[in-house]
Amino acid sequence: MVEKTDGAEMTCKSCGTELICHMSSYKGDFKNKLQWQNEDGTAHYKWISKEKYDCIIPNEIELKGETQTITQETTTQETSTAYVPPVNLDSVYDEIKLQQKMLESILDIVIDLKREVKEKNVT
Repeated sequence: MVEKTDGAEMTCKSCGTELICHMSSYKGDFKNKLQWQNEDGTAHYKWISKEKYDCIIPNEIELKGETQTITQETTTQETSTAYVPPVNLDSVYDEIKLQQKMLESILDIVIDLKREVKEKNVT
């Protein structure tokens, strides 16, 4: 997966369009942020609802004839063909390490309990 950094490039896994990451240019009170854009600088993804978005393909009638729709369900089940937003691997690693420490603590408690049971000959 390509990390969202200014100038990064990737191919949309849904429609095959070549994309480049740049800052958005929203007008008004909207905060600009990094977004995947088409070659012409327009946003490639358009949110339809909280869980659904469409690919915005320049000259899409000439290229495909219809807009490609992706749902959140599709991204979790068909990761080979659907766009999945970038994941911060450092955050994932930190979460795994935290879970590992918690599991080690639980195992220490179980080991201590087993030892106490054995010492008291309780079965």
